[in-house]
Amino acid sequence: MKSHRRLFLSAAAATLALPAWARDAAPTAGPALDARVQAFLDSKRGEWRRGVNLWNVPEGGARVMHDLVVQRGHRRILDIGTSTGHSALWLAWAASKTGGRVTTIEIDPGRHAEALRNFQGLQAPNARVVLDVRRDGKPLQVTTGLHEAPKALAGTQLDPRLTGAKFAELPESLRRQGLSGVLVESVARGSRAAQSGLRGGDVVLASSGGEFSDLTGFRAALQETPEQLVLRVLRGGRSGTLLMR
Repeated sequence: MKSHRRLFLSAAAATLALPAWARDAAPTAGPALDARVQAFLDSKRGEWRRGVNLWNVPEGGARVMHDLVVQRGHRRILDIGTSTGHSALWLAWAASKTGGRVTTIEIDPGRHAEALRNFQGLQAPNARVVLDVRRDGKPLQVTTGLHEAPKALAGTQLDPRLTGAKFAELPESLRRQGLSGVLVESVARGSRAAQSGLRGGDVVLASSGGEFSDLTGFRAALQETPEQLVLRVLRGGRSGTLLMR
């Protein structure tokens, strides 16, 4: 029982309690915001229930929650179990119409990181965003800027054990098959990545840092260098693991 409690506290320390919208870039409720949010939700519609996004509330349930908040004028909303933010986005959309605020909490570091990227996805590139963060039980504010996501990354930018590999976003043809992750675009012969068994054409589904759906998520999963770097890889229709040395 004690070990479970330690795990919970350790993971909870990495979660964020987020406002409905970042205050310094808070959009005004209205047709422009509605169009922007709806467009973002539509662009992610095929991803909300697969891969790292598996545990999200379906669209029908999220829409019901949105409508309840608006109809009843709720202003203080607690969302426990963010997953990757689908329901939280709908709740935040509703809260923008009532003048409210959403606090959303996720215990899993991988889903938490993906949710934060989805929240950021509604902001314009280079926008200044202020987040209310609760870390180890203490409130603080974090100011960050949003930048265009890269289309490809060299392994050396992620971890020395990936030297020689080049990673790219999954093509749409693979995403339509229900896959999420990143594509190994190429691996230099004799490189460190090649010696560990990584090959061009592999699809990396997850790493020691957790699941992810794109390059930004892959980089975030490796921000804290793992002692052992294990990749879950799809190759020729079969999945397996590689220990990167």
